[in-house]
Amino acid sequence: MYIDPGTGSIIIQILIGGLAGISFLGYAFKAKIKSLFTKKKAEPAPELELETDNFKDMDDEI
Repeated sequence: MYIDPGTGSIIIQILIGGLAGISFLGYAFKAKIKSLFTKKKAEPAPELELETDNFKDMDDEI
């Protein structure tokens, strides 16, 4: 049986992509299961400081 280089490279890419996808799904599944059994502390949201003066300056220029 002869497999030309183009077809062979496609088959190799499919195998590597499949292995990478399966390993990622395993990692994501493990992380999801782990997150169900661990308790995280709620961190307070950081306060955002909006600099409205910059917007006023920009409006004056237009």
